[in-house]
Amino acid sequence: MSRYSIPALRAHQSCVVGYDPPLGTFFAQIEDVTLPPEDERRLVLWVGAAVQEIVTVAALANALQGAATLPAEIQEHLARDQREIGFRPNFGIEIVRRLTPQRDKEDD
Repeated sequence: MSRYSIPALRAHQSCVVGYDPPLGTFFAQIEDVTLPPEDERRLVLWVGAAVQEIVTVAALANALQGAATLPAEIQEHLARDQREIGFRPNFGIEIVRRLTPQRDKEDD
C-alpha cells in the first residue's frame, strides 16, 4: 500500500491519498485535525474503501474536488504504484465481493 500526505484546501484539515493493492483502488482520507482522534466527526471524507471503487488517478482527483488538489508529482507516484504493484486481491476479497450488493451500470 502506498500513502502520501497532500495539502487539504482548508487549513484545519489533513489529507492522505494512496493505492491499496488488495482492494485494487486508490483512496483518500481527509481529517479535521482540530477534533480529537476519538471523535467520529474527525473523518471528513473517506473514499476508496471498497473493491475497485476508484480505479484511475483522474477519478481520485475528481473525488477530492473542493477538498484537496492532487499535485502532479503525487499523481505520477500513484500511477506508478498502481502500474508496478497492480491489483493483488487476497483470500478475503471473494467473500467481500459476494457480500457486497452489485450496482447496476445505470446507477453510475
